Amino acid sequence: MKRAFTLIELLIATALSSIVIFAFYALIDNSKLAQQNISQKLLQSQNSSILYKELSLDIMQSSKIEFKKGLLVLKTTNTLYNRFDANVIYILNKKAKKLLRVESTKEYNTSKDFDDSLLDDMSVDVVLEDVDDFLINSSSDRLKIIVYITQKGKEIVYGFRRFIKHKAKRSKKDGIKKQK
Repeated sequence: MKRAFTLIELLIATALSSIVIFAFYALIDNSKLAQQNISQKLLQSQNSSILYKELSLDIMQSSKIEFKKGLLVLKTTNTLYNRFDANVIYILNKKAKKLLRVESTKEYNTSKDFDDSLLDDMSVDVVLEDVDDFLINSSSDRLKIIVYITQKGKEIVYGFRRFIKHKAKRSKKDGIKKQK
C-alpha cells in the first residue's frame, strides 16, 4: 500500500513554509534599512570630519578673523583653489539650510551687505547640509574660538586655539627681541 501525505499535512507544511519565507523577507528588509541608516550616519560623520579639518586649517592659518551671527570671515593661507592669501567666508544659507565655504581673492567687509562684485572671483563649496544654526564665539584676543553648529536638532561644537607667531625684532643694544 502506498503511503501519501494527507491534506492536513500539506496545509501545515505550506503554513510553515509561508512563515519561514515571511521571516526571511522581513530579515532582508531590516538588513536593507540598517545598511541605509549606517551609510547615512557614515556620510554625516565624513562630512563633519571634512568640515572640522577645513575649518581648523582655515582658523589655524588665518591672519585675520572677523565674525558676526552666521558669518565667519578669514584671511588665510589655507586654500582649496591655489589662491595666495585666500579670503574665506563661512556663511549659513538659511533657506537651503547649508553651511557654505566661500573662497575669493577679494576681501569681504562685514560692515557691508554681501556685494555682487565678490561673485567675479569666488568658489563656493557646501561643507554641511541640514544646518539650522551657525554661531561663532571667541575670547577677547581671538586666540580661542568656539564654533556651534546645530544640524537636525543635534549640536556640534568645535573648539580651536590659534597660535600667533611672534616676529623677531632687532635692537641695537639687546640683539634680537621677541615682538609682542
